Amino acid sequence: MKLLDYTRFASRELHNFFLNRYFGHVTCITFKMRLSCIMHNRINIALLLYIYAIIDCFDIIIQLENTYRLEPLMSFRSSRAEEIIRSVFRDIFASVSDYPDKPEETHHLVKMAANEIRNRTRMLNYDRYKIVVLVNIGQRAGQSVRVVSRCLWAVTVDTWASATYEARNLFAVGTVFAIYTA
Repeated sequence: MKLLDYTRFASRELHNFFLNRYFGHVTCITFKMRLSCIMHNRINIALLLYIYAIIDCFDIIIQLENTYRLEPLMSFRSSRAEEIIRSVFRDIFASVSDYPDKPEETHHLVKMAANEIRNRTRMLNYDRYKIVVLVNIGQRAGQSVRVVSRCLWAVTVDTWASATYEARNLFAVGTVFAIYTA
């Protein structure tokens, strides 16, 4: 903490000297490359801490190196997403006794269900997965309905989960697409 307090009051020339000597004229530092350069030159730990303090003092933008990880650390579990969809549908549509007559009410129900499914799925903390949620609701009147979706993806890492809910006068179909972004 004393080191950080010292750098707040140190002269700009000293800061610029260290920045130009060890980092060059840059405002964006990639940690992996620059730290390996520093450690290769066998700079002591105190100087390294001073450089960190300079970075903190000047609010330099730090850009981390890419990991180029093409596969997820933890794959998406469709069964858990299906449980989430079913529980959200039970919570939201249990209070709805009849199919809403006004489109505004239907729009509100669909939006609320989709947001809740997306938020609960994101809380599972799947790293680097983009979560896309589709919710369709309709009135049950003796007709048959087929809900179809298409998506372009990598078969090895991308997946989906789907669940339905049926009440006396309405049905709901929810689909979660989990798309891995490397």
